Amino acid sequence: MTTTESAAPAGPDAPEPGRPGAPAASRPMWERDIAELRREELSLALAGGGDPEPVAQAVKMRANGVPARLYWPVNYRNGMLVWLHGGGWMLGDPVSHDRLTRALANRAGCAVLSVDYRRAPEHRYPAAIDDAWEATRWAAGQCDRLAVGGDSAGGNLAAAVALRARDHGLALALQLLVYPVLDADLTAGYREDFIRRNDDPADPAALGTEWRANMRYIWREYVPDPAQRLAPDASPMHAPSLAGLPPALFVTAGRDILRAETEEYSRRLAEAGVPSWLHNYPHADHGFFLLLATVPESGDAVGRCAEALRRAFVRGRTEGWPRPAETGRADDQRL
Repeated sequence: MTTTESAAPAGPDAPEPGRPGAPAASRPMWERDIAELRREELSLALAGGGDPEPVAQAVKMRANGVPARLYWPVNYRNGMLVWLHGGGWMLGDPVSHDRLTRALANRAGCAVLSVDYRRAPEHRYPAAIDDAWEATRWAAGQCDRLAVGGDSAGGNLAAAVALRARDHGLALALQLLVYPVLDADLTAGYREDFIRRNDDPADPAALGTEWRANMRYIWREYVPDPAQRLAPDASPMHAPSLAGLPPALFVTAGRDILRAETEEYSRRLAEAGVPSWLHNYPHADHGFFLLLATVPESGDAVGRCAEALRRAFVRGRTEGWPRPAETGRADDQRL
């Protein structure tokens, strides 16, 4: 998922050009221009997301200097969700996730701050997590009921933010982790066990073998230094303790290798005494959460996340909250 000039040599770890598994192209992602990949990702996300839902207000703004979009739902109840988009830390942005964040805002009745964090390969680790943390700190100053969430690489950032929040005494009501990336160790025992239990050579939609080379490449682009990849800010799975984290709702796709690390992280949370819920969509593929107009499971998953947010925010105070008309600033832009 990067430009040819910025990528390290593919080497023996990369799949051969043209092998199955390269998304929407016959060439592998590292042979394609990053701008081309981003345009393609945006087009697919907007087409699959359908028409944008009306919201009370949506503005471009900065949260502690980090670009973001702030959505106010048609019927605001309480709470704010900090949303971190997916895309392998390289693709995606608040525009590609606009349909999703509007739906989450309206169905949960909460404000949604969609963060435009810095992406690789232009900005490598820890730029993305630092931006996510700064935006979350800004949101915490606006409300007393706050949640974080994200899909795929954004789920990684949300989990890492939850760890930072715990360590800094910042209370979160919930973490929404949608098929998150949680572990840079691609040979972990739990992963091999998952493959043995779920791979089916007779099923063309099964896990296959290309996932390991693709993930190795993505991790190499996001965190070039192998010594840093297992730091909790990069791989939340490797946090020494998960005790004291906020409750978590996980959404997984059955045909997705990331389900392995999600199930393992959920198990570790339970061991640490952290409430967590995991809902798997057995016939869904990675990325389905965005496709509200084309994948029925997406609407159900968004509804489950919205319900979890409503429950998490039910005790929140709304006195003193900035109303939609009060959040705008001179540099904000209506969307």
